[in-house]
Amino acid sequence: MARHDPEDKGTENLIATQEISNENPSATPSIANRWQGNPFKTQNRSIIFVCCLVLLPMIGFTVVIIWMIWAHKIEPSACPYPELCMSPEQLNQTHLGSGDYIVDFPAARLVFIASWSSTLSTAFIGCIMAIYGYIAASQLLRLSDADWHEQPHPSPYQVTLLIRILNADLLVLWDLGFAGIKDALWDRTRSDKKKSRMPGLLWSTMVVFLFSILCSFSIQLADTYLHIATKAIDLTQAQPAIAASYPYSRGLTGWCLDRPKTSQGYGNNINFWSCAIDVAVDHQPTVWNTQAMNAMEMKVSLRDDYLDWQGEDGTHMSILGPRTVAKDTDYLASSFGVSTQCRAIVNTTCDVSNSTEKYSGYDIQDFNCTKERSGIDAAGSILPFTGQMHFMDYHRFLKEPSPFNSEFNVVSNESIAAAAALSTEDGQTVFRNPWNSLSFPELALRTETEGFMYHNKTRPYLWKALDREVVNMLLHCNSSVWDVNYRVVNRAVTVLNRVLSNSSTTGVSSMTMSPYYKFGYRWTINAHAEATLYPDHPDAYIESFSKTLSEKFLTPFAGVSEPRPAIHVQTRALQVVTRVPKTAIWTLCATNMLFALFAFVMAIFALMAASVDVHQVQTRLSISGLAAQLFEQTQANHQVARTAQLFGKNTEEKPGEIKAVRIQRTETGGTLFMLRGT
Repeated sequence: MARHDPEDKGTENLIATQEISNENPSATPSIANRWQGNPFKTQNRSIIFVCCLVLLPMIGFTVVIIWMIWAHKIEPSACPYPELCMSPEQLNQTHLGSGDYIVDFPAARLVFIASWSSTLSTAFIGCIMAIYGYIAASQLLRLSDADWHEQPHPSPYQVTLLIRILNADLLVLWDLGFAGIKDALWDRTRSDKKKSRMPGLLWSTMVVFLFSILCSFSIQLADTYLHIATKAIDLTQAQPAIAASYPYSRGLTGWCLDRPKTSQGYGNNINFWSCAIDVAVDHQPTVWNTQAMNAMEMKVSLRDDYLDWQGEDGTHMSILGPRTVAKDTDYLASSFGVSTQCRAIVNTTCDVSNSTEKYSGYDIQDFNCTKERSGIDAAGSILPFTGQMHFMDYHRFLKEPSPFNSEFNVVSNESIAAAAALSTEDGQTVFRNPWNSLSFPELALRTETEGFMYHNKTRPYLWKALDREVVNMLLHCNSSVWDVNYRVVNRAVTVLNRVLSNSSTTGVSSMTMSPYYKFGYRWTINAHAEATLYPDHPDAYIESFSKTLSEKFLTPFAGVSEPRPAIHVQTRALQVVTRVPKTAIWTLCATNMLFALFAFVMAIFALMAASVDVHQVQTRLSISGLAAQLFEQTQANHQVARTAQLFGKNTEEKPGEIKAVRIQRTETGGTLFMLRGT
C-alpha cells in the first residue's frame, strides 16, 4: 500500500471538503443567512443557557446563605436593665467573639443548605469548559487559517487532549502528569534537534480547566471549614419582665405604718415600742403576727426567706426576700436587712473571779471588762447556760440588768410613763442603730481525734469554766438594721445600696428580740446552738454565729412586712443557637461568587468569539464530534445546529440500510471499529 505524506493528505482532505461544499453552493449560505438573521442565535442561546446553569445556582445559594444569616441573626442581650447586667460567664458567652454570627437557625440545616454549592461545583466545571469550548474553537479556526509552516498545528494526540479537557475529563490530568507535560505540549518535527512549541491553545485550555478545578476545590474547602467551625451552642438570653407581676420587694404593712405615734393615754406609742409590739389598755404587750414570725424562724414560711450577702469586709447581711423565685428569674428589689459583726474578747483583758453564789449547784463566775483593756465596759455574772445574751444600748429609755442576769424584764410603770410622755420629736431617736450586745455561747467542742473543734489552751479568746468540761467565748456583737436595694442575678445576692433604717423600723428587730420579752429572746438562744452545727474551728464559729444572729434579728420583719412589686425583673431563657464564624461564611460566599464571576467572564468572551463557523467547530470538539467523523462522514460534513444532527436519523431509514457498529480484531493484535450497513 502506498504511503502518503501527511501534508499531501491534509491537502487532499481540504480539497475534498471544498468540493463537497461546491456541490450545492446554495445550501450553506441559506442556512448561514437564516442564522445571521436571527437576533438570538443558536450559539448564543447555548452559551447563555450554560452560563445560567452556573450563575443562577451559585448566586442563588449565596443569597440563601446570606438570608439565613441575616434573617435569623440575633444579638446576645446582656443588660435589659443596667442594674441587672450579667457577666459573659453567667450568659454562657465567654466563647463568643466579634468574629462570630449568632444565628437562631439549626446548625445541621444551615450547613446542609450551605453545602449545596460545593455539591454542584464539580459538575459546574464541565459547564465552564463547555463555554470555553467556543473560545477554543475560535482559536483553532484562526490557527487553521494560517499556513502549515507559519504556525505549528496540534498533533492528533494534542487534539485528543484538547477534546478531553474541553469535556472536563479529570483523568487527563493523570495522563499529563505521568506521560510528561513536555511530551504532550512539544511536537517533534522532521528535525530531531529543532523543537517548536505548540500555540497557546492547549496551554490556555489547560489553565482554564485548572482554574475551574481550583475554584471548585476552594468552594469545597470553604464548605468543609464551615462544617467544622459551625457549632450549636447554649446561649442564655435575658428579657425584661413586668415588675408588677413579681412581688419580690418588702415594705412595712399598712396597719404598721398607720399605728398612732402618740401615747393614746396609756403609752401605746409606736415610736417607743415599735410597730411590732402593741400595748393594750391593761399594759399587756402583744407581738403582732407571731405565726408569720415563727414560720420564718423555723424556715418553713411560704412567703419569706433569708437571703445572705457578704460584704467586702466579710460582714454578713441577712435580707428579707421572697421564698419562691424561679431559677431563671433575676430581679432588683427593696427590702430590710440586718448585719451583725462579732468579735471575741480575750479572756486576759477582763477580770474573772468566782462568785459566792451558785446556780443549780454550779459555780457562777463574775467578770469585769473595761473599755481601756477589752474595748467595752461590761460587768456581770456568767451563768451555766448553753447560751446567754445581753442587749447593751438598743433603747434610749429601757435598760437591761447587768449581764447575764437570769431574770427578764417586764413592762413596768416607769416604761409606760416614759412611753406616754414621749414626744414626736424624741420618738425619732428611741431605738439606736446600730446597737451592741454581748453573747456568751457554750461551744460543743470535741477531741481532735474525733475531727471536731478541740480546746487549745493557748487560744486567748476561749474561756474555760471552772467546774464544767465546757469552753465558752465572750462575744461583743454590733448589729445594724438597713433599708436596702439589692439584686439577685443567677441566684447571687448583691446589695447595691443600703441606708440605716429609722428608729421605729430598727425597733421591729431590737425590741422584739431583746430579753425585755421572752418571745424573741429564745431565738437568740437558738442562734448559739445552731452556730455550732457547722464550724470546725472557733474562728469559724464566730463567723457562723454572726450570720445566724443576723437571721434571728431579721425574723420579726416577717410579721410586719408585706410583699411589694420588684423594681426591675428579667427572665433568662436557655436557647440553643448556632455560632457561625464570619470568616467561614464569607469565605464560602466569596468562593461561590468567584466561580459565578468566572463563568460570567468566560460567557462574555465566548459570546464575543461565537459565530456560525465557531459553533460548527465547537460542536465537533467532543466525543460525539469524533464519533460522527468516524461513522457519519457525510452527515458530519453538514452544517448543524446541535450535536445530535451530526448523526443520521436511523429511524427514518429503511430497515435494510440501518448502520451498525461492531469491533473487529486485527491481525496485529489490535481492534478497530467496523461500520456495516445491512
